[in-house]
Amino acid sequence: MTQSGASYQKAQAGTKYDIGGGAQLTVLAPTEPLFTRDQMKTGGNLPNANSIVLRLDYGDFSCC
Repeated sequence: MTQSGASYQKAQAGTKYDIGGGAQLTVLAPTEPLFTRDQMKTGGNLPNANSIVLRLDYGDFSCC
């Protein structure tokens, strides 16, 4: 098995990635401070509370 050379980066809101061809990804969430288990007692879904949310922009097209 060979290593791919991939690296991990923490998702931080506001970070932008140029993925080529005029397309760009922007990290919208999570934002700090992250939600805690105690904050989720009022409802919600803890596994998804701190999910990564991205926006894709390409020309006149964008989606989240």
